[in-house]
Order: sequence, then structure tokens, then C-alpha cells
Amino acid sequence: RPRFVAGMLEVAAEGAGWDAQVACYAARVRGFLDGGADLLALEGVPGARAARAALRAVEEHCEQARRERPPLLVTIDVAEGGATPSGQSLEACLLSLRHARPLAFGVAGPLAGLQAACRALSGLSPCWCQLSASGGEDPEALAGAVRRLAGEGLLNLVGGSGLAPAQVSALAGALAAAPPRSLPPVRAEAGLQLAGLEAFRVRPEGITLVGQRCSMAGSEKFRRLVDAYKYARAGSAWEAAVEVCTEQIAAGAELLDVNFDSERLDSRWAMGKFLRLCAADPRVARVPFVISSEQWPTIEEGLQSAEGKSVVNAISLVQGEEAFLRLARACQRYGAAVVVVTVDTPGEVPAPAERLRIGERAYKLLRTRLDFPAEDIIFDCGVPPVGEGARAKDFIDAVAELKRACPSVSFIAGPGNFSLPFRGAAPLREALHTTLLHHAASVGLNMAFVDPGRLPLLGDIEVRTRKLCDEAVMDASEDGGHLGRLEAYGAYLAGAAVRLEEPAEEAAVAGDLALAVPTPTRLSQNWRQPMRVLVQATGTIGASLFQTFASKSHTALRLHTTTTGCCALDRSVWFSSISAWMGQGGSGPITGASYMMDNMALHERSMGLGSIANSVEWGAIGDIGLRRTIYGSRDVFAQFDLGQKLISPQDTQHLMRDVCVGRADPYEVIGLAYLDQTWQMTLSGVQAGSALEGRAGGNATFAEQ
Repeated sequence: RPRFVAGMLEVAAEGAGWDAQVACYAARVRGFLDGGADLLALEGVPGARAARAALRAVEEHCEQARRERPPLLVTIDVAEGGATPSGQSLEACLLSLRHARPLAFGVAGPLAGLQAACRALSGLSPCWCQLSASGGEDPEALAGAVRRLAGEGLLNLVGGSGLAPAQVSALAGALAAAPPRSLPPVRAEAGLQLAGLEAFRVRPEGITLVGQRCSMAGSEKFRRLVDAYKYARAGSAWEAAVEVCTEQIAAGAELLDVNFDSERLDSRWAMGKFLRLCAADPRVARVPFVISSEQWPTIEEGLQSAEGKSVVNAISLVQGEEAFLRLARACQRYGAAVVVVTVDTPGEVPAPAERLRIGERAYKLLRTRLDFPAEDIIFDCGVPPVGEGARAKDFIDAVAELKRACPSVSFIAGPGNFSLPFRGAAPLREALHTTLLHHAASVGLNMAFVDPGRLPLLGDIEVRTRKLCDEAVMDASEDGGHLGRLEAYGAYLAGAAVRLEEPAEEAAVAGDLALAVPTPTRLSQNWRQPMRVLVQATGTIGASLFQTFASKSHTALRLHTTTTGCCALDRSVWFSSISAWMGQGGSGPITGASYMMDNMALHERSMGLGSIANSVEWGAIGDIGLRRTIYGSRDVFAQFDLGQKLISPQDTQHLMRDVCVGRADPYEVIGLAYLDQTWQMTLSGVQAGSALEGRAGGNATFAEQ
């Protein structure tokens, strides 16, 4: 009878780095194949991540030696519960290693757990099934168990490590007349299958949610946590960053997107460290990852660190066909699915017909040149921002056409790009996201980058808002004015105040100056409010507030004149020492500065100048605005410990609107002001403060005065 020699590569859990592991396996592979081994056997696989270095060593050696890869036997260790030592389910491990196309998948472990594992393996494996018994079993018990499994038609190969002659003899007798397992028929896969510690099948219909908050560009909280480690070496910051993952999963994320592209740190190092930390937390490691980067070394580090089968985001034809195929082949070696962006020229937004052509071209290259699985191709047809040339309807049409032309592929989109012009109107953005996904899902979109937990149900969106969003997505309405209405509503939600009934009245006020006024970018035509009152306050200590904000006053006046064409304000109020109203301790100047800066920010936002103006929401105290940047979020606690008391925005608004500037209706106040102990005692009538002596009379609030 013919005899074949198998070179055994025992796969151990990772100890050294990836490159060291590959080098170690490469030496063994070279010895076996140069010595004449007919096939290679990967034994004792604890999980997919540990097996990849051995598979990579085999592939690299065969490429360098220009020889065909020998058949592979891959045997996975399983415990009695059916999971691998790494915590992966058997199905997830098979999905993660299927790209290696072995001759056989096998299971090894205690006999008590092998019977259930063999039955599961037979239903999952597209190739032969192998059982590897251990040498510690009773020969008769081992032979009886294996005979029953073979009688069910579950086995093709039986072996083991440390088997005694009596055990080998018993197994040979038990299997002498047993029928081999028949290979399952080759069938098209049902769709995209991914894996973390658990297997996950992306639904062909409906939307699979990809949590996007683990991104340096997309989440301020995540970026602050990474920066906290960079600057303070606080290891707890990484643990808190991993908690961002668990929060997203709890909110409904089924995949997690990770992106460390930033000039602030080494993205490759950060990607590897973060994913290895995630792999150590079963709550996070159970879901698949989308590894996003514009740098291949960063992507590869992520693929080497993730346990299961991941998605690479993204590749495109921008750099040419050969570069595209080279990256796709590199992803294929790791078994990853790929996001293909349907562009082939940098800086251009293709029309729907062009996207179809590019998508079909990419699909054909992947299928014919690499035999890349169709179900592992995910197209990104690029959602354009609303109202900026390209239409969401074009995106939807491109998805529909590519779905018909490229069978078995998936589609992904980031609805956040569609709502980008409405950064200051969170409820509208969320409604736009849901509406866009609803329309796109009906033609084939089945994955989306979202902030989980902030995606309202379609039926929960208010009727008029839903109509605005539907018209914007489909770019159609009875009168053609849907974009103007959407922009007006967005401006209203972002902080605009009073609607002007007659734009002609404003033009008359501007007079001839309007001819020389530059047009601001994205100026809202429906919601505009000239600044009516400019408040300037001076402090008590060295006139600090005046020195700090006088230039802001002049800048505000120039901005007001330029953007509205109006020269005159209704009034400009100057008052000395807000501390006289607020008590001692220096809190008054901060309150006045806060009020002024907040009004400036709201005014500029309502004018559509958020992208070019410099004012920010100051925030009188606490964890918002510029004050947080200067003093830190703990400032509020420090003030509270000193006996100072928070007051409500209504109190501050009353002070400024009704006491200081009259009934001028300034914008709503953002943030809180605070009062020191002197003011509290004055209000309670216990003691009269310096500037409020004889005024308060024991009243509890400003309004009661």
C-alpha cells in the first residue's frame, strides 16, 4: 500500500511576537518539505489567531521555493464545552481558518467532549473530518466511541498523539468496515460570515450595525482616552477605551470598527495594543472587528492581533489594478473580508453609472484573478452630504444596480456623512440616518457604520420630520423646496432664534453696503437673526475681563456688520463689575465672559458661519466649552468644595436679560454660573454682601427680586 509522510507542526499559543513566530515555523516547514514530507499537519490549534503564523510560514516558504503548497491537516483543540482554549467556538474557528482550504479539519481533546464536537464539525466542515484521540483513554472505550461516530458517517480520518499499540489495534478493528464520511456538495455560501469568539452571519436583508465610536476621528471620548495614555501613561485609559466597545455592544452594535489613524500617535502600535486588550475581554472579543486605516502596516497589525475573521476597510482602484490586487491578496491570506470603495480617481465623486462600472470592474478582478470569495466582498458606494451636489438617491441607485450585477456581495455605508451639514442638530441627524438606511436597505444595503443607541426607530420619528427626511433622501418634493426646508429646520435646531418674514426688509437696512459684503459659506436664507445686543463687562481685579474681551467686542461688531450689512446695534450695554451683582470671589467676571461668548457662538451658528468663525461655547463652569479646555472638568468639584453653589441658567438669564440689558431677548444661555458663599448668605438674609447690601432682602432667586 502507498505510504505518505506528514510533517507535524504543533501550534502553541502566542508567546513571542508575530514575526518571531513566523520565523520559527518557517524553519520547521523548510525542514519538512526539503526532507520530502508529503503533507503538513497543524496539531493542537488553540484558536484561529495562533494558527495564522504557521499558515503564513507555509505560504511564504512555498512562494519563495516556487512550489505548490502541500495538503494541510488542521486539528483544533476543544474542551468538553466545545470551545477552543482561546475561547472561540468551533464554528468561529472554522470560519476564521477556512481560507487556508485544508484537506481536512479535525478536533482533538478528551473523549467526553469529542463526540459532540465531531457531530458539530461534520455539519460545518466543507472538507474531510478528522478525529485525534489522546493516549490516556481505555482502548475498548475509545474504540466503541469512535465506532459509533464512524457509523453515523461523521469521520474520514482518525489518529491521535501518544496512542499505545493496544489503542491503535482497537481503533483499526473498530473502523475496518466503517463507511467514510461523504464530502458535502459544493454550494454557494449564504452570505458574508465573520467571527470573533463567536460566529456571525451578516444578514442579507436588514441592517447589521457596525459601532463606529472606537475611532480617533469619530469619537472625542475615545480620542481623549488614548491621549490620556499617551501623555500620562495611565494604563487605566486603555481599559476605559475597551469599555467604549462594551458600551457599543450593549447598545446594539454587532460589529466594531476600530480606527487609530492620527498624527498624534503610532497607529500601528496602537491598533495592535488595543485589539490584544480587546481579545482578553470576552465581552468584546466575541464580536468581529472592522479594521479601518489608510496605512497597510496598521491594517496588517490588526489582522495579526484579532482572534477571528475580520473586515478590512478599505481598498480601491485609485492606485491602479496591481496595487488593488496586491492588497486584496494580502487580506485574503488572513481570511479577511474587504470593503471596496467604488472610486478609481482621487478627489472625484463618480456618477451612479460610473460607480456601477467601477464596482463591476473590481468584482471581476477579485473573482477572476484571485478567486476571492464573492460573499467576502463589501461595496461602499459613498454616501454624499445632503445638499452638496451629489444626491443620496444616486447612492441608493448605485447600490441597487451593483446588487443586480454582482451576486452575493454585501454593501456598507456611513450615514453620518449624509447628515454632516447638520452637526449642531443631533435629533435631525439621527432622523436622517434612520431614513436613509430604511430606503437603502430596501435595495440591498445590509451594513452601516453608526453610533449604536442613537438610531431611532422609523416609527418613532415625528411625522413632519420624517417627511423632511424622506424628501431629502429621495431628493423629491412637490414644490422642489425640500432642501431649503431641511436647512431651515436644521438651523432652528442648532440655535437660530427668530424667522424673518421679509428678507427684503433686511436688504433695505443694509443699503448700498450689501454690494460689498462677501457671501458667507452655507448662509441660511430662512433663519437669520442680526445681533441685537452686545454685552461687554469689566471685572474688578485689574479690569481683567475688559482686557480679555474688549477685542472680542470689536471683532463681534465687525463680524455683525460684515455678515448682516447692518451698522447699528439696538444697544451696546457696558457695566462695571458683575461681581457687584454676584458677590465676591471673582465668579462674576467668569459669568459675564461666559454669557458673552455663548451668545457670540450661537449668533455665528445661526448665521451659518460655524465652519469659519472662531467663537466657541464658553461654558461658565463644568465639563463643557472652552472653560473645560483651560481649567479641566474637575474645576466644578473644586468650587463646590469651597462652599460655592451652582445656580440655574434661568437665574443667569434673568440677571442678564431683565436686570442688565433690559428686555432685549438675547440668545438662550448655555452652561451654568455659580455663586460664592457671600451671595448665598445674602440671599438667605443672614448677612448683607458688599454690593448687594440692602437689595436682596432674603429673596431666594433673582426673579423674586
